[in-house]
Amino acid sequence: LAAGDLGSIRGVPPEGQTKYLAWAGVPAFRCFSDAAEGSSGADLPLEAVNDDFCDCEDGSDEPGTSACAGQLMTLFYCPNAGSLAQYIYTSRVNDGVCDCCDGGDEFQSHTRSTPCPDTCTQEGHDILTERARQEADLKNGITQRQVLIESAKKEHEQIGKEIQALRDEIPGLEEREREALALAEAARIANDTGNASTAELAPASFGTVESSSVDHSVPTQASTEQVTEPGADQASGDSANGGGAVISEYTRWMDGAEEALGSESGNPPADPREEVDEIVAQEGEEEGTEGKEGFFGRLWQRVRAIGGKIWRMGRKSKSPLEQALDDAETAHKDAKKKVSDSRRRLDELESKARNTFDGDSLAYSGLADHCISKKISEYKYEVCFFKNAKQDSTSIGRWKGWEG
Repeated sequence: LAAGDLGSIRGVPPEGQTKYLAWAGVPAFRCFSDAAEGSSGADLPLEAVNDDFCDCEDGSDEPGTSACAGQLMTLFYCPNAGSLAQYIYTSRVNDGVCDCCDGGDEFQSHTRSTPCPDTCTQEGHDILTERARQEADLKNGITQRQVLIESAKKEHEQIGKEIQALRDEIPGLEEREREALALAEAARIANDTGNASTAELAPASFGTVESSSVDHSVPTQASTEQVTEPGADQASGDSANGGGAVISEYTRWMDGAEEALGSESGNPPADPREEVDEIVAQEGEEEGTEGKEGFFGRLWQRVRAIGGKIWRMGRKSKSPLEQALDDAETAHKDAKKKVSDSRRRLDELESKARNTFDGDSLAYSGLADHCISKKISEYKYEVCFFKNAKQDSTSIGRWKGWEG
């Protein structure tokens, strides 16, 4: 207020008024910095307070004017009744800009044609509304955090059970993988030596083939061995001699392939070359009426059908030893993959349990296995929670752990 009115000093908060009123019984005022240091600085008359002339270095004699602008020890106090009180720099007092919602900082402004309006009531209402919204968001966030923590605890429990199950299962899978490897090695040796007398080559032992056409009761020796043709003792000439026809191993497999091809159509398999010649002859007669496109189209379809028969014949031409080796290697490959998949899954779960289920960080466990990305200029940045960060394909960091 005006100089000498010590009932209420402009620019001073209620709790600071007593610093000025303490001098009421003394016809002098001493700068706060001098009084605090015990300095014997000169006393000022009470009229020096807010007289728009800076007498104290700390600005304590001008809390309500801009006379001591530039110092940071003394600020101007805005009561802002109906809203929130605030402090502003004394350099903003009477500068023509309404800084306080009650307009108290522009009591003698020479740059304004109209006084500052009092907007504290509306401002206070807006502040209370925003504060209520923030409090509601905070309560909702606390509730959601607790839900996430409870969900994370359940997930952690399930992960713990799966980790234990994998730890119990992997030794058995490793044992089955070793057994499958041993069977595959035995099948490979048998195939190389032509000896299929060991029972370990039975496809049922591999666990991947439900049925097999391999007959391990048929002894097989070296490539020069001769075997008895099944059903040969039913032939009239062989019955007279009391023995079966003797053929080579190669002939037996080729005969089996031809029979397989013939069984598809119910007729003995034809020579593919003769069939193509027959197609050309038949289609050539119709070329004049149907055109070249129809002829070659049908020719292509027939050639594909013949090629399919030849391919199937090649598939069916494997010997029992070769088929047994394929089954054994497939079984070993499957067993090895199961071990590898189980170990990888165990590593993933153990890493997840270490990184995301740690005390207060439980609420963030839902971010696991999620990534966010953003393209900036020509680069794409990606951050995967609890894993790594990349710039395009270049790694720029990996998750290490929580701090603090």
